[in-house]
Amino acid sequence: DNKLLIAECSVAGATKVNGTQTSLLNSQQRIMAKKNKNPKSGKHKKKVRKCKPFNEGSVDENIKAADAAMETLDVPTALKLYQVAASMLQGKLNLKLEGDDSQRDDTVKLSNVLAKVGEAKVSMGDQDGARDCFLNAVSSLSSASWIGDEIQLHETRASLQLYLGQLSSEQDALTAYKNGVQELETCISLREKVASTQGDADMEGDNDNNNEVALQDTRKKLCGAFCNLAELYMTDLCFEENAEMECESNIQSALKISDPTDGQPLVDALQALASLRLSQNRGLEAVDHVLAVYDKMKVGCEALAALVGLSEVEKEDNSDQAVELVEVEAANNLPGFEFRCQTSKILLECVAALKTSEEDENSMEKQKRCALGSIQVLGSLMAENDEVIETWYLLGCAFASLNPPNTEAAGQYWERAMEMLLKVKESIEQEVAEGACDPEELEGILGQIEEVSIKLKEIGCSVDDDEIMGEH
Repeated sequence: DNKLLIAECSVAGATKVNGTQTSLLNSQQRIMAKKNKNPKSGKHKKKVRKCKPFNEGSVDENIKAADAAMETLDVPTALKLYQVAASMLQGKLNLKLEGDDSQRDDTVKLSNVLAKVGEAKVSMGDQDGARDCFLNAVSSLSSASWIGDEIQLHETRASLQLYLGQLSSEQDALTAYKNGVQELETCISLREKVASTQGDADMEGDNDNNNEVALQDTRKKLCGAFCNLAELYMTDLCFEENAEMECESNIQSALKISDPTDGQPLVDALQALASLRLSQNRGLEAVDHVLAVYDKMKVGCEALAALVGLSEVEKEDNSDQAVELVEVEAANNLPGFEFRCQTSKILLECVAALKTSEEDENSMEKQKRCALGSIQVLGSLMAENDEVIETWYLLGCAFASLNPPNTEAAGQYWERAMEMLLKVKESIEQEVAEGACDPEELEGILGQIEEVSIKLKEIGCSVDDDEIMGEH
């Protein structure tokens, strides 16, 4: 049953690598978030500076201070300041008459501040509170009498709906994503009309260029929204009667949106298609799609991987400066940390699928490309943030997937992953003892420790189970 295949292979937050289930290590990410970083950003630790609140200042002063607090990861202070700004804006709007020229600007500002309150609550683990903030932000725009820039209205609504979709599940998420798609399609239609008008008037200059750039950006967001819908049907809604058909339909819609740089589908759509094919046990069909994703990221990934000694490209000391500039630009334009992490997993899944197929010359070459590609992608992640356990674990898997396996390198990465997991285990044990953590989180970490232990034993490394598992 295809719906069951989708459910088995596309469970949110997990994937199978070389036949082994791997989680996203949410417990470790939660602890690291408390200590030094936002796990979604992949950024290094920053020193936290307390920002002096401007509670008696203007709306803009409070927002500016809150933004500064978020930059230094002082989330509690930022949350309070955003809430003060939101309250002040709501008070101003309550005193204004409908049709007031400044009403629109303050309404948009209020919705943006409410969204920032929501983002701060997400950082603090308050998902329900964050969802309420985004619902209020959507409501503030829906209820207001709107006069002015329609494009701005639809762009703001789309962003809020898409974020709301991420914070929701099942039918609520479906409704939010569909609303986001509708807002983006309206925005694209309006921008295309602007472009047509500018073309008819033979206008040239910054306005024309700005509209074209914004149009391309909106199309990319629409592609991402279609992919979010497809993923939803592969996870929360996988048992819906039409799940597979809806998933395929949304991916096909995403594939129709082309990359302006090469005229080919965008990486989001290609990766979503590869993920779907894997979930349908059609792994060989997924290979070319994920390799197309990697080819689009290859230059940037190799440039970053070289920083941590993982690039497969040897460079001369007098390398062309123009090439270096291209690499810097490519690295800056790479997809986000989580997207690339998922790319590496799909590449490894494709290695496993190819190993079970007929081993001809073409298959062997694709195995090599997928394995080496995963190392480069993971190297780019390591260059951004070397404190994510999953990256170390997956690098071990990538080196083990080579033909022949590089067990020495695999062991080094798995051993480092084990060291990091044991530190997380110690921290969670302390939290459990203090009643500040659910014991199930500890069980999850113990399961991950056991998983890495098995990997190390498979390549002949000595592992003391009693020592690493402790009393458990």
